[in-house]
Amino acid sequence: MVLVVADGLGGLPHPKTGKTELETARTPNLDLLAADSLTGLSVPVGPGITPGSGPGHLALFGYDPISSNIGRGALSALGIGLPLSAQDVAIRLNFCTLDAGGNVADRRAGRIETELNRKLVAELSDIRLDGAAVEMATESQHRAVLVLRGEGLSPLVQETDPQKTGVPPLPPDPLAPDLLASYHVDETFPTYGPNTPMGGLPYGLGLSISSSAFNQLLKAEIESGLLRATLTEIDLGFGPIPITAGFLSLLVPQFGSIPPATPLTIEIEPALAPVVTGNDGPFGELAEMLIPHLLIRIPNPNSATPYVEFVIEVTVGLEIDFVGGELQFLLGTLDAGYILVAITENSINASEAQLTNVVLTVAPLLFPSLADSLGTFPLPDFLGLQLPLVEIGKLGEYMSLFVNLTPAP
Repeated sequence: MVLVVADGLGGLPHPKTGKTELETARTPNLDLLAADSLTGLSVPVGPGITPGSGPGHLALFGYDPISSNIGRGALSALGIGLPLSAQDVAIRLNFCTLDAGGNVADRRAGRIETELNRKLVAELSDIRLDGAAVEMATESQHRAVLVLRGEGLSPLVQETDPQKTGVPPLPPDPLAPDLLASYHVDETFPTYGPNTPMGGLPYGLGLSISSSAFNQLLKAEIESGLLRATLTEIDLGFGPIPITAGFLSLLVPQFGSIPPATPLTIEIEPALAPVVTGNDGPFGELAEMLIPHLLIRIPNPNSATPYVEFVIEVTVGLEIDFVGGELQFLLGTLDAGYILVAITENSINASEAQLTNVVLTVAPLLFPSLADSLGTFPLPDFLGLQLPLVEIGKLGEYMSLFVNLTPAP
């Protein structure tokens, strides 16, 4: 049996002839096949919906194109024999041509020869990424496949093809996260009284946030690329100091093999979303936050392997402030007794005990930068009224903010 699909032949009547493209074309071979075959029309997804190649092919072979839509990348990777696991992210690529202004001139690079495709893939295969192994393969002509392999990868990334020429490629921005997959804490919604729970003060408006809602916010920030920091200087209590090889050699002597003036950075990146546990902070803060897998690395600018890399687990308190109509989230005191350290890279061959002690000493100095990346959240405008703060505290199990409503001057 041969299945022939005339994909993309639908059209509208030409205003002069009254015929579509297919009606106008001379098709003796198709006519011969149709005379001795079963023919029909197919609506792969639904009326008015133009399917992509992935859903279209799945529908042709009897799969539900919506619930079974695994993505074009996975189909392309499996089609050329690349193995995939549940943690992998497969991406279908098109080589394109950009003009001098960086705009797309040809979305398919003139349908280049497959041999040129292989040369381009070979060059791009030298790319190395932190946290993911990279595998590229040629499909044919302008088409290629990229597979990223690693833990915690998400396919929720915007396509870079703008679907038209004359404009630049789109940025690969993260798409909306799955907030319901965040850590849930069972808490009872509070009952509001006429006065604040701690000071017994009257107030005009009370706002409360549960631990689960806060965890959804934290997960969204992680999946949107926030809660990360790259430090070029550090404050030891008497002003910012640039991070150089010479400065780091005071803490870890092995950095003394690098020219002292060499500028370096310290990167901080949560691999997993922090969670608010529902408990009070370790030193009486409003809430307790667990940061389960925080990567801290000092990259080597001349190598894909960092000089050193640590994974730390931190338990820290969380406070809320309200300044200028905006909520601010502050991290509490960071104590070495609430930090667990694992060394994952040590290319400078320093003493692991020494590195661990340095992390326990320096980590509290790094956290203000991470707290800054939490950002601020402005409250919506209430009919032009000002919201002077009355009290911040806990109402039952919920973190709560109490304000008054006063006319603006």
